[in-house]
Amino acid sequence: MTSELRVTTLSNATGNGPATLTQQSAAKAHAQIDQNTGHALYNSLNFSSVADTGVGLTDISFTNNFSATSYVNPGSADGGQTTLAVVSTWYNGGNAYRTTSQNSISVRKIADNALNDRTYTVIMYIGDLA
Repeated sequence: MTSELRVTTLSNATGNGPATLTQQSAAKAHAQIDQNTGHALYNSLNFSSVADTGVGLTDISFTNNFSATSYVNPGSADGGQTTLAVVSTWYNGGNAYRTTSQNSISVRKIADNALNDRTYTVIMYIGDLA
């Protein structure tokens, strides 16, 4: 026996919010950021803006805030010229860093830890939205 479920919108029981995932989690935000071309956002979900705050440094603002700053934000970046890179949250001296509405990320070359702008920086955020 096969069954099929087609919906346009799936809401909670009261109809005023998203359905709750029980014992599951899903990415609440994701994007590709091109740090080389004006910090362009591609294929993004739940980002209102990105800001260039220096070489390899980006501040990200969310469209919908997280409920706490304990969200998880794994990311990766293209190596470019055979150099691997890593994406991580960074402290930017008082701007976004890690709040429920913003986060700051840095992209560094693994070989020498130098900050580096990348064309294909991808990041996702997992946590509870407010």
